[in-house]
Amino acid sequence: IPYVPQIPANLQQVTVFNQNQNQKYNISQECNCGKQRLSIKNCPHMQNSAFEKVYNETVYKLNHISQLGLEDTNTLKTEMFSKLIKILEQTYCDFTTLQQDNLSDDSEIQKLYTAPVSQIRCHIYNDLQLWFPDDYAEHFALQKKQKREKEAKFLVIASFSVVILLLLLKVIAIVSSNSMALMTSLMDTALDVCSGVVLLLTLFFAKKGVPHDEFKNLTRSPLPFKFVYGLRFEALGVLCFAVMMGTISAVLIGESFMSIVEISSGKGDVTLDTYTIVVMAFNILIKLALFIWCHIAQKRSDILVSALQTYRDDHRNDTMSNSIGLIGVCLAKYLGGYWALCDPIAAIILSLYILYNWSKTAMENLRQMAGEHCETKQIQLELVRLIYQFQNIDEIEKIIQFMVYQSGERKTLEMRITLKQMSVIKAGKIMSEITQMYEKEEGIERCFVHLGE
Repeated sequence: IPYVPQIPANLQQVTVFNQNQNQKYNISQECNCGKQRLSIKNCPHMQNSAFEKVYNETVYKLNHISQLGLEDTNTLKTEMFSKLIKILEQTYCDFTTLQQDNLSDDSEIQKLYTAPVSQIRCHIYNDLQLWFPDDYAEHFALQKKQKREKEAKFLVIASFSVVILLLLLKVIAIVSSNSMALMTSLMDTALDVCSGVVLLLTLFFAKKGVPHDEFKNLTRSPLPFKFVYGLRFEALGVLCFAVMMGTISAVLIGESFMSIVEISSGKGDVTLDTYTIVVMAFNILIKLALFIWCHIAQKRSDILVSALQTYRDDHRNDTMSNSIGLIGVCLAKYLGGYWALCDPIAAIILSLYILYNWSKTAMENLRQMAGEHCETKQIQLELVRLIYQFQNIDEIEKIIQFMVYQSGERKTLEMRITLKQMSVIKAGKIMSEITQMYEKEEGIERCFVHLGE
């Protein structure tokens, strides 16, 4: 059982672990590494005391994390896998000796290690493949990384290119139509293009700020960066764009109500042609196809995941909103009369949908920039990371305070701790190690460690 320092009362749940509960992860009781089966104590790998300790601790940690029901534990599990595989590869059994002596070709070695679990003749590698399927596959290059990278980059470029194409098609269509639904769809597409440009600009300014994991170098003089928190430009860009989207949506809602008044009084009519309907139908089909592709790609990719998720959600929303618009346009064209009201009504629904989504995005960014406290599960996850991932955890006597809050899209951690009796230099080194451990994590911007009661 790993060492756990005294922690705040509101986070005591982190230390609860029911040994009697059915465990998801279990240690094999029999060794099948060699030509004959052995007891687990006689396993060649277990003769290495360092590996045996880490192996048993890993099983305990995985079951504890599973019981806590924590989310987004991939990075934590990756660290466990890396630590375990590093020591494992220093130990040998008949299985690993066989591949070293007889297999010189890398592809044959890859096939040996990445065979189905039932075919791997080593219970340790068998366990690793079951416990850490993604990390295991990545380590032994089971997945074709280069192919995944090309697919992710292609989808990001293709998504933006399709938006440009749809914008041009809708501009041509709006020349021969006064459809408010088409106008709303055009506005949505145009602002998608603008959002891409805004995000590119914010990324440009973000590069002038302190890069991720470089805050430890802020003591250098002169400061080589124009902005300390340049990474927050992305959140600012999204906030500005949300305000712009909301304003234009409100204007279109007003125009749609004016169109309803004109159609009701017989002074207005909706002019449409077949080209307009074809453009909107094409928009729905290509967006639906890209949504499905991005959804599949973001699950199997390890790069540009955030961008793929963003485009996936955008394609999904556009498919839904344009479907409503197309229904309104078709009803207005083919039924006529008061059915023409379906077009401005569809435009109002689309505008309200856009206004709602971007208002929600704006409020979310405002809360994040104001330093909103993270949910309890997220705080527990970061505390578990400290307990399980920090090598000198046994030097921490007490954790008095532990906070996790938003700083734009990333998070900031603050903790107050007391250490066991030691020199000031050693205490400073431990505090620095905690800071660097957290700040290397992708979703964390800063970590501040305070010492004393």
